[in-house]
Amino acid sequence: MKHGFTLIPLALAAVLACGTGCSKENVIVKESGSSLHFVDLGLSVKWADSNLGASAPEENGEYYAFAELETKNDYRMETYKWAAPNEKGHYLYTKYNGQDDKFALDKEDDAARARLGSKYRLPSEAEVQELLDSCTWTWSTLNGVNGYKVTSNVKGYKGRYIFFPASGLREETAPAVTGHEGYYLTSSLYETGPYRLAFSPEGIAIGVTISRYNGFSIRAVTEKPVPALSELKVYTKDFIVREFSVKESVARKKVYVEAYSSAIDREKGYNPYMLCLDKNGKVLWGWTGLSARTSARSTNWTMFDVTSDGGVIECYNAVTDSTVIHDEYGDYKTAVHNPFVTKLDSNGQHVWGSAPEYDIPLYEFTGEFISYSPIGSYTVCDNDGGAWVAAWSEPKEDDIIAKKVCNQMVFVHLDKDGNKIATHVLNNASGTSGLRSFVNRAQMYTDNDNNLYAIVLYQTIVGATSYGYYDLVRLASDGTFRGQELLMSDRSILGEIRARITKDGKGGAYITMAAVNEADECNRLWMYHVAADGSIDAKDIDLTPEYCTASIKTGHAVDPQTGNIAVITMDSYPPGSRDAKEYLYYMVLDSKGNKIVSDNGRPIVLRHGDDRNDLDNNDFKVIYRPETGKIFISYIYEGYMMFPQMKMLQADFNGNVSEEITLFNLDRHYYSNIDEESQIYDFIDGNLLYFFRPNTDKKETTDFYGYVLKQ
Repeated sequence: MKHGFTLIPLALAAVLACGTGCSKENVIVKESGSSLHFVDLGLSVKWADSNLGASAPEENGEYYAFAELETKNDYRMETYKWAAPNEKGHYLYTKYNGQDDKFALDKEDDAARARLGSKYRLPSEAEVQELLDSCTWTWSTLNGVNGYKVTSNVKGYKGRYIFFPASGLREETAPAVTGHEGYYLTSSLYETGPYRLAFSPEGIAIGVTISRYNGFSIRAVTEKPVPALSELKVYTKDFIVREFSVKESVARKKVYVEAYSSAIDREKGYNPYMLCLDKNGKVLWGWTGLSARTSARSTNWTMFDVTSDGGVIECYNAVTDSTVIHDEYGDYKTAVHNPFVTKLDSNGQHVWGSAPEYDIPLYEFTGEFISYSPIGSYTVCDNDGGAWVAAWSEPKEDDIIAKKVCNQMVFVHLDKDGNKIATHVLNNASGTSGLRSFVNRAQMYTDNDNNLYAIVLYQTIVGATSYGYYDLVRLASDGTFRGQELLMSDRSILGEIRARITKDGKGGAYITMAAVNEADECNRLWMYHVAADGSIDAKDIDLTPEYCTASIKTGHAVDPQTGNIAVITMDSYPPGSRDAKEYLYYMVLDSKGNKIVSDNGRPIVLRHGDDRNDLDNNDFKVIYRPETGKIFISYIYEGYMMFPQMKMLQADFNGNVSEEITLFNLDRHYYSNIDEESQIYDFIDGNLLYFFRPNTDKKETTDFYGYVLKQ
């Protein structure tokens, strides 16, 4: 398999990047407009092969105080540009002093930029750390000069190197430790001073210098060529994208992007949107969920699935009425919400209904189950072009506690023409716990005969405490009730339970559940397997890591040959229990719950944070591609003074795990940071499509973006 991906903005031509076909000989490129040559080591930036002011890699070059643009003969506090005496004659820093909230070098104070041009700059502390982590550092000599040979370990770039001479530093008017030590500036600052790279034959480290007025070496970097962002116009300029999700067509030749947006004018409410894109990110068609029968307000509970014939079935909430409510405080109006459903074919044309009312009312909640809050919904397509849709009303929490009002959940089976085959209603949501509860949400799958299996979350309010549990609800294709069973046995679970379902390819499915256990208030993780006949043949399989965790998120991959499941977990440890860092785990089990690949019965640690950087469990995704037999695991790596990086590992079902690769550095492609809940990606026909909403300096953005990464 080729190394990594080439980053390409949607609907733009490919940007070439070096893969495994690159020569292992050192490839040095003279940058246009620069007197230096730059080497691509397979990292986030290209590195100059020589120091600033040098004409060869072994030359020491020029020396600069931090944030100064000129060399000089005398490097002292009294000659430092950004220092001045106070009333007592003591010199104090006037800029980058911990009081001006500057943690990075301003462009106008960057000597590399001033000397070489706007494309060049000092490296950040994170980029120097990347150089340490991704390369082998060997103390050696070049043309008789001591220093470190830095050789890339990145696949496709192995053998490429740069040389850092032990150029020492300048203290006042004299050179110091030349030939034995090296000191190189970065653009990053800590509270007490700038970070710098320091090395000697005994070791290498990044630290903070308190003597920024000394003369240091500079090794410039330059950005890799990255084209401009390609904006996906899912909405008009009057709307703000809130969330979105991505699914593929069955043949994986198209990808569907669903978003919901809110109007900048909040009175206009929320609107669902759908885009269909090809594997190169070209928008083929778009759709908006508002029709003549709905008001101008829809909401965020927008769920869809892709049909077996390449179409899309979507259920969304719409406001259908405004009702006068009478309570102790007087009369007031509130909106009534109900679910609607529609079907589009693979070309974006409506299949159900006729203009202007293409959408079918799924169900009307009445009486005590009228929903004055947005409807929740979940859609799963059957094998014949139709779908099962679940929708549930949303009671007010005050009513749940004080008035003992419960919500209602309805399951509707629609055929390929939109006709209702079956309707089943769960009233008052008593569940199997024996306590009066309310239905919070559901996840579902269908078997080969279009029978429905719904994992229904119930929450019970006891005093001020909320307890959660899941039931497995079984419905025949015609709506006949086939039983309801409690999955999590003999446990007191606080709050919500986070469930994930993956079909096993043999008519059954795996379910994992993460929740907080009341006994120790730690997150726990359990696995279940539902066989093709609906029986549960693996139950309460404990997959919890060894230590108490603050949160757990999971991803699944199922081997279609064996039916085994790989469970990939990311969790975080609460302060005091270990090191408060995120950990990425991996384990393979069979359908009976036997652990095939593990670390003595516990998950195998794939990656974890450290004192400097950490993983982000909001942005963790698992995708399996049976044609390659590979499980792709992506995650965000970020840390102090470091912009996030999208990284990826590959694994299989036999315990083999690849080296980590960096897909791209996110700070290169958006203004500041991304909305951590809004990024998502999926493979399509060999390409990787990545979508995210940037979190700019504005509080809300009207843009979200997409990239194609060609494998």
